[in-house]
Amino acid sequence: MRRMKGLITQFHKSGVFFAEVFILVFVLFLAPTTPKVFVSTVATNGPQLLINGEPGMIKGFTFIGRLNPLKTVCTTLIGSCCAIKEQIDAWQNWGEDLLKIARDRFHANTVRIQVTKVLLDPEGPVFNATYSHEIQTAISLIRSLGMIAHVSLQWEDDQLMCKLPQGYDEQPGDPIIWRYQIIRCWKNILEPFLNDTGVLAELLNEPAIGSNCEAVLSFENWNKGFQPIVSTLRDFGSKNILIVPSPYQEHYADTTAIKGGSSIEQYPVIDPIQSLIFGMHPTPVIHGYTLPCIISYLSESDWNKWWGDLSKKMNQSIIVTEWFTGSKAACWDNTTVLYPVPAGYNASSTFQSPTIAKDFLHWVGTMKSSISGIFHFDDLGYIIQDWTGTPTNFGQNGAFSCKQQDLGPGEMIIDFFKNN
Repeated sequence: MRRMKGLITQFHKSGVFFAEVFILVFVLFLAPTTPKVFVSTVATNGPQLLINGEPGMIKGFTFIGRLNPLKTVCTTLIGSCCAIKEQIDAWQNWGEDLLKIARDRFHANTVRIQVTKVLLDPEGPVFNATYSHEIQTAISLIRSLGMIAHVSLQWEDDQLMCKLPQGYDEQPGDPIIWRYQIIRCWKNILEPFLNDTGVLAELLNEPAIGSNCEAVLSFENWNKGFQPIVSTLRDFGSKNILIVPSPYQEHYADTTAIKGGSSIEQYPVIDPIQSLIFGMHPTPVIHGYTLPCIISYLSESDWNKWWGDLSKKMNQSIIVTEWFTGSKAACWDNTTVLYPVPAGYNASSTFQSPTIAKDFLHWVGTMKSSISGIFHFDDLGYIIQDWTGTPTNFGQNGAFSCKQQDLGPGEMIIDFFKNN
C-alpha cells in the first residue's frame, strides 16, 4: 500500500498522474485476460496425458452452440427444430465471452463442441459449406484462447435436422457403410488442423451399433467400423488425438464381467502413431432391462468394472466425453427407486446426486483420467444458472431434491478443475 501511494505521488509530481493512473486501471481491470497455461500440444503417454509435454488433465465442458446451424439450414427444412429453445439460446450466446467464463472462472482448458454430421459430409445430400466454415472458425477461436478444441461428431442426424432427404439412412447399422461418411466428414473438418494436437477428434458421439444386449456381448462391429476410420485419417496426415467412443453409445469398454462378454482389448483399434483415447459416458443411469445386460454407473466399482480396470491393464488413456448429475438430468435423491436392479445392488440401495458427483470426480482424479464433456455449459441449469456464468450448486445445507430446479455440480466442478 505504501508503495502504491509513493507511485501515485511520483506520477503526480511528474505531471502525468491522470495518464498513468488510466493506464494502470486499464492494465489491471480492462485488458483482455489470458489463460494461465496456453495449450500448445496434447499427447498420450499410457493412461496419463501430456499437456505441453508435462503430465496434465483435459478439463472441459460440452457446448451445443455449434450443433444446429439455425440461420443457414433450418429455414429450408422443417421449422420445428428451430423451436428448440435451448439450442436457439446456445447458438445466440456462443462466442468468446462465454468461452472465457469457462476458462477463467471454471478453470477449464478444453471446449467440446458437438457438430452436425450430415451437414459436414461433402458428398452428402445436404452438405452445407457455410456451416462447415462455422465449425472451422469455432475451432480457431477456441485455440486462439489457449484452449483445447475437442470436436464431437454427432451420431443422431434425425434429431438435429428435423427431416432428412428421402432415402437418406441417418443411422445405418452396417459399420462398413457409415464409416465412409465419417471419414469424409473428418477430412473436411480437420484439413486446416492436421498438425495441431490441440485439436481433438471424437470420431462419433454415442454411435448405436446393434441392440443393447447384443452390443454388450460383441465388440466385433465396433472394431470393423473404427479401425478403418483411424487408419484412413492417419494416412490423410492427421496428427490429432483421435477419441474412439466406447461400444454401444459409450456405455462400456469391458463387459467380461458378464457371461459371454468381451472388451476393446480383444478387438483393439490400432493407431500407427499411438495417439488414441477411448471415450466414456458414465452419467449415473441404469441401462438395460433384463439380466445379464443391466449396466449401472453409480459407484467406483461400476466405473472400474466397465472402464477403469481395463484402462490400467491396457495402459490406455480414457476420457469422459459426457457426464452430469443434477436436478435437470440423471437425478438421484432419497426418493429415487433403483430399478431395474443391477448385479451387486439391492432394491433398497439409495444414491444421491451430490454424493455420486463427489465420488465420481474423486475417481477421475485418482485415475489420472480426463474429463472434457460435462454437459451442457451453454444450456442453463446444468453448470451455469445464467449467461453471466453463475455456477449451479446442490442446494444449501445438504437439502438436495430432484424436484428443485437447476441444481447441479457447477461449484463442485470449479473446485475440481482448480485443484487438478
